[in-house]
Amino acid sequence: MRKFSKFSAIAVLVSSIVSSACANWYDGVFVGAEANYNIKSKLKAHYNVQITNAVGDFDTDNGQFGLGLKVGYDLDFMRVYGAINHNFETKSDSAISAYSSFDEKPKWSGNDFILGADWTPKFSLGGVDFKGILGAYGGLSYLDLKYNAVNNAPGGDTFKFDSSLDGFVYGAKFGAIYELNKMGEVEFGFKFDNAKYGNENLSFVVCNYGNCTTINGMEVSNAKRTNLGLFVGYNYKF
Repeated sequence: MRKFSKFSAIAVLVSSIVSSACANWYDGVFVGAEANYNIKSKLKAHYNVQITNAVGDFDTDNGQFGLGLKVGYDLDFMRVYGAINHNFETKSDSAISAYSSFDEKPKWSGNDFILGADWTPKFSLGGVDFKGILGAYGGLSYLDLKYNAVNNAPGGDTFKFDSSLDGFVYGAKFGAIYELNKMGEVEFGFKFDNAKYGNENLSFVVCNYGNCTTINGMEVSNAKRTNLGLFVGYNYKF
């Protein structure tokens, strides 16, 4: 009877520990959404159209909006997370140098898949409690490039492509978090990131008097993107 009592006591204790662990495993988990505006979204790349020996350069600077979703774990003094960020399409202010006589400007958009960590120390400002954000992140970046240029000269020459590049992105952010209640918080601040992409051989389409030909042989090299912007987000805490 005593053995049964000991077994029962141990079983109750183990069951209590397991139940407590299972009940609280999600404490610290959060999901969030973020909007950002890149005050400067700069894209630089070099093009070599091998069949015509035409050389072109991107060196553009423009604003760009973005949205992101993330899920992470908050340890109170720091947090870790994974996120997907989408940068909406923006248009360059200048043409590709080799095709400056064409009216259309290059466009680009993209997606970043990142992992990040933030140090979140507590501080007060004017009697209001905040958490700071000082963090770094990195991951994979995919860049979509579009160009559909038409020369207004007789013949209506068209030079266009719609291709993508993949590479790596890394960046840093700083800002603050304000807790609305136990289940919600807002965050805001600045972030900077830099992405570099591998060399790619792309295809493009050339049209003349309505006759179009797809050509493989446009090399893109030394492509890199730099973003500097503001962000604001909301996190739901479990």
